[in-house]
Parts: sequence; C-alpha cells; structure tokens
Amino acid sequence: MTHLDRIAMRMGEIPPHVLVGFSGGCDSTALVLLLEKKQVQLTCVHVHHGMRGEEADADEAFVRDFCRMHELPLLVYHAQPPEHPSEGWAREARYGFFREAMEQSGAQALVLAHHSDDQAETVLQHLLRGSGLRGLCAMKRETEVQGMRILRPLLGISHHELQSALEEAGQNWREDSSNAGDDYLRNRIRHQLLPLMEQIAPGASQRIAATSLMLQEDQDVLEELVHGADQWMGKKEIPLEVLDCPGALQSRILRAWWTSLAGPRKERALSHEKTVQLQSLTEGKTGDACNLPGNIKAVRGYRYLHMVTPETVKDTGEWKLTDGISVLGLKLTVQEAGERTGDGVTSQAVPAAWLDDLTVRTRHTGDWIAPFGQSGKQPLKEYLIDRKIDQPFRDRIPVICRGQEILICCGVGAGGIPRRTGEKDIPYVLISWCGDMPWASNEKEK
Repeated sequence: MTHLDRIAMRMGEIPPHVLVGFSGGCDSTALVLLLEKKQVQLTCVHVHHGMRGEEADADEAFVRDFCRMHELPLLVYHAQPPEHPSEGWAREARYGFFREAMEQSGAQALVLAHHSDDQAETVLQHLLRGSGLRGLCAMKRETEVQGMRILRPLLGISHHELQSALEEAGQNWREDSSNAGDDYLRNRIRHQLLPLMEQIAPGASQRIAATSLMLQEDQDVLEELVHGADQWMGKKEIPLEVLDCPGALQSRILRAWWTSLAGPRKERALSHEKTVQLQSLTEGKTGDACNLPGNIKAVRGYRYLHMVTPETVKDTGEWKLTDGISVLGLKLTVQEAGERTGDGVTSQAVPAAWLDDLTVRTRHTGDWIAPFGQSGKQPLKEYLIDRKIDQPFRDRIPVICRGQEILICCGVGAGGIPRRTGEKDIPYVLISWCGDMPWASNEKEK
C-alpha cells in the first residue's frame, strides 16, 4: 500500500462530484491524486491572480499539462489585480471564481487542500490578533462560504506527509516563491514561530491543529444555543430578556445579531472591544448607546436593545384611514363594531361619524393626546415616555389622528374617544391593526 493510499483512507467520505482547487503546489497536487484514488468525479479549477508574472504563467501551464495527462476537466480563471493587491483581495477574487466554477461544473462541493500545518498557522494567527473561541477553531472540515459547500479533508494530514507521498509517487509540483518571504504574518508564523515551537515541543503543529478540532465541538454546542435567538436576527431590536444569559452565550448572540444587520463587511465578526461595549449596554441605563462598525448605533431601551442603522428614516407619509390599508408593516381594518369596544392596544371602537376626518401617519412635532380614561392632555412624546416606549420605536408607530390630536397610538393606547354608553342610535366602527408590534404595551386599555 502506498503512502497516498494510506492518506486516502483517512480522508473520510467525499461526494460523487466535486470541484477541487488546484494551484499546482504540493498540497493541491496531492489532493487531486488522492481524490482520484477515491474514484469520485473531479473538475479542477485554477485561478491566475495576475500577481507573479511568468511564475504564475508557469503554474498555469503545469496545471493544464497535469489535467491533460490525467484526463481531468479544468476551468481556468484570470483575475485583474488592483494597483496594490492584498491577501484579502486575492481571497475574495479566488472565491468569486470558485463560485462561478461551481455553477458551471455542477459539482456538489468545493474541496480545498488545507492541511494540519495550515490549521496550526491559522490558530496562531488568530491568537496573535486576539481572537476568541470561534477564531481558535480555525478552519472546519466542512463549512459553507458564499453559498458553496466547502470540504477540507486534509486537516488531519501534515504537509510533510503530503510531500512524502508525492515524492514516493514520483510526482513533481510547483513552488510559490511568495511563500518564501516574510511579508505576511502567516509566513512569519510558518518560517519563524512554528519551527521554534517544534524545536521546544516536537509535534506542536499537529497538537495545535488537533486542539482546534476539539474546540470546534464546544463552539458547535454554543452555536446551537445561539440559534434559539434566530427569530431576532435581521431585526433592529432584540429583547433584553433574550440577552439575560451567560456572558459567553450573550456575546455570541450579540455578534450574530450585529452581523445579520451589518451585512458583508471587512470585519468578519464584531471585535472583542466592541462586543464588550455592546454587552455593557444590557446592564446599563435606558438611553445608553455606543457606536458600532457599519455606521450602526446601539441604543438601550426599556425592554429592548436596538441597532439604529443609516437606513432608519422616518416615514413622513400620511394616509386616509380606510379598511385594509397597510402602514409601516401594520394592516388596519375597519368593521362595524357591534357590541365590541376594543382593547385600546390592538383594536379600538370609535364613532363611525369620525372616519371622514381620520388619517394615519407617524408622529409629528406638536402632536398631543388626551389619554383614554384620564383627564387633561399631554404631548405625545411625554405620553410615549410615560408608557416606557423605547425611543427608537417612536418614529415607527402608526398613529390615527385628527390634525395633531392623536386618537389611537397603535400598539400603545387610545386617546380622547368617548366611552360607549350603550345607546344603539350612535353607530361605532372597530378599528383593528395586526402585524409585528414589538413596542406593544403589556397593559391593555379597557
């Protein structure tokens, strides 16, 4: 049994048709040979980043010759680098082409040649940058990136094993000269730090990689717990009671929540410093705030933690109150009231004769309300504060009004509406609203 055969047995299951990233280097060349031994359908993909001149051209020529000799389909892409290309740019370009190749080939997964030494380098790189548990987990055997299923079956195999297997098979490969320099942190870890660690404690690289795989088990458990807050992902508020949990879980929920609103960014996760600031708001006072990446501001309310984004713009429209109208995500219906009076929070009966004068909008400066069942009137702003309505909600609440008199604040309470006297000759209509009203009062009006 050859060295390649023994490694192939340790790779685990591979889908019937895969796309394999093939740079022509030692690791990816070994991966292609190993996948051939697994007898799966292969499509190779090579990305020419346009950054190393004739050397990169020679890499492409090697890959083309190899695939021709092995009768393997090959997709080659050429990137156009910016004036000052970075590792981040190269990665984004590469994955963009990988996604295109996945669609073109119809492959079930993308297989990459990252091995245990890469894993150890990644762990140390993240550790030196101040990463938490997620970063120390480094790369997973299986993950999803940009909608692609990605497999890394060599994470338990060392670079030395792959190189020895190729030498035994008499298979040559290409060397990337950029890997020899120390311009990047990863290269300095590879050439300076890891050799020193191996000298101090032989086998350190393999043990670091194995530790990352053990940490992934703990991370997976925590991620499952985070999924309990999935219903709040993408929303601009999250209940403080959901965040009443151990700090390790709370920080993960907050980072996931930020990511769901911030979208794809240079920062792949919220930094530890910003996460601590966000966590401090959960124990702070109403109105406390902090700034986050993505031009997002976090604000603590009475019952919720809010993220105010640049897209949060007050709706200045005004609509005639009619049956079936939708305003700011709420649907309003108008029906004959009969004996119903409404609860003042999700429905309210009003004299039918008022309908022609009623409009629906958001609050304006100068609005006032005469709270139902109370004497006197007060500014709408004070009314909302008294009802402990979080400030970020206040411009999102539809109000039903006559001029600047607020008769109904949807999900909060009713204003100066006469009580039903039981007289049958005064027709009433029941105005109801349904939809997501996270600000809704817990105390229903009678």
